[in-house]
Amino acid sequence: MENHPTISFTSKTFIKSSENTYKVVSDLTMRGNTKGVILSASHIGSTKTRDKLNKVGFQVMGRVNRNDFSVSGASRSVTPGIEIICNIEMSEQE
Repeated sequence: MENHPTISFTSKTFIKSSENTYKVVSDLTMRGNTKGVILSASHIGSTKTRDKLNKVGFQVMGRVNRNDFSVSGASRSVTPGIEIICNIEMSEQE
């Protein structure tokens, strides 16, 4: 962690899968290793701000293998799967 304190996520494409679900094609960087990942996003709500701008919320989820990013450790006691779960809010820009 000392040499690689940052995990970076960059979305590239947001593809509609069904009514309220999307695929998020992105790059994930851990320990200096960047891999392409596809995460699932669910639309959880929409609203308008006081300034009449649109705002939407999504829950983004996925799973990656920590070994793909050279994240080691107690390999027998820790699963190689890393769950990614985050809530994001996006606002329309003026």
